[in-house]
Formats: sequence, structure tokens, C-alpha cells
Amino acid sequence: IHAALLGVEAKSTFLKVTNNRIVNSRNNQLPDPVEILQEVHKVISPRLIELGSFITLFYARIDSKQNRITFINAGHPAPILYRNINKTMELLESNKVPLGFQNEINYIQRSKEFFNDDALSLFSDGLLDLRNNGNIAFGELRLKNLIRNKIFYNSEKLLETIRNKIDQFAQG
Repeated sequence: IHAALLGVEAKSTFLKVTNNRIVNSRNNQLPDPVEILQEVHKVISPRLIELGSFITLFYARIDSKQNRITFINAGHPAPILYRNINKTMELLESNKVPLGFQNEINYIQRSKEFFNDDALSLFSDGLLDLRNNGNIAFGELRLKNLIRNKIFYNSEKLLETIRNKIDQFAQG
């Protein structure tokens, strides 16, 4: 229950901060993700530290007009960005410190090109850490290979394929 309540509190804080920053924006532009995350950090990290808890977070904004993705990764497993043009994959990393690890931190925002035919895969550490009967972890490499081989699917079909492969892996 404690973790669930903490998650609700964090989500509520994130939405409240985001809404306040957008409403109070002076130049009709969205605030940068780093501005929002820094404010969320200030509000929620003292409570997380008090409770001995933390929250990982990946926050991204995709600008399809500028072909950019702007993101911050605060301790979450690095999402995989698949580049269709050259069939390569990149991990989207920045800060590796989750919310609640320390009171003072300057999160780092990153920006990369992002095109309509690129694909972004987000997942939790539970997927990477999942172990089968032989105590072998599913791992990042297995996930990357699965994405690379099935990327031509639409997102629903890719997700279904990943779920099926996870079930097969866990049983074997």
C-alpha cells in the first residue's frame, strides 16, 4: 500500500507542477522538461528521502515539427531508440539518479533527432531483471534483438510479440 500511495502522490505532484508551469508560462511555450523535473524533485524528494524510497522516471517531449526528442532519464532503465533510417539503436540516458536519492541535484536534459519512422521503446527494470527457470535474466541484449527483429510491426503487434516472448522465456 505504501508504494502505491507514494506512486499516486508522485503522479499527482508531477501533474500539478506541469499544469502550473504551463498555465504560468509567459511566452506561450511549454517549459523545458528539465524545469518541470527540477520542480517535481524539489517538491517530492524530501518526502521520498524521509520514507527511504525513490522513484525512477523517464520524461520526454517529442516535437514532430522540429524532429526532436527532448528527455531526462532519472534512474529509469534507458529507453531504446530505434533509428529506422540506418537500423541502429541508441539508449536514451542522462542522469542516473532517481527522485529521492538526494536533496540537491541538477538534472541534465538531452535532445536528439527523432523522425516519424523512428521507434521508442520504454520498459521497466522488471523486464530486464526477469529470470527464467535457469536463473538467466531476460536482459537488455535479448530485448534489443527482439525489437530489431520485430520493429516492422505496429506498436500493438510489437508489444504482443514482446509479451509472448517474455512468457516463453519465463517458462524455459
